[in-house]
Amino acid sequence: MPPSNITIQDVFDIDLGFGNHYFFAIMEENPICEGKVLALYVRTFDDPVYQDNTTIFLKGEHAWLAEERSWVCYQNPIVADKKYILAKAARFGPKLSDALYCRVMEDFCARKSDYLQPKSLEIYYNFLEERNYNCLSKNCSDLAYYPPLFIKKSKSKGHS
Repeated sequence: MPPSNITIQDVFDIDLGFGNHYFFAIMEENPICEGKVLALYVRTFDDPVYQDNTTIFLKGEHAWLAEERSWVCYQNPIVADKKYILAKAARFGPKLSDALYCRVMEDFCARKSDYLQPKSLEIYYNFLEERNYNCLSKNCSDLAYYPPLFIKKSKSKGHS
């Protein structure tokens, strides 16, 4: 049974006209981004022309990774309405782990990929800005998504 919502780290298989690909959400539906979801997809190493070696996933790091090595495709993110994704997705898989999500977001936010589209960053940062503003106005402690993941990683390196 498909989920009723798309949230960060959700994984889904969808065909957008260039074959089925496994996508994962890095931004969930929100008002400032007109209810859109931002998702990246994973490709295998069968395409040396468009291959991006920025973020590599290895077989076994997620249940859907069947190839020895796959890569995150930063050049063709999808920005789509939640209803569109829910209607088009062939299947939904287990969420992306915190470790994989953190790795992707570190590379994404640091602009490590030469293929990263500036519009993707703009959409993502608008999302964080809106989320943090709403959180601050409600006096909650859940600021954005990346600080908890990056803080965990930083603490393991001896940072406070």
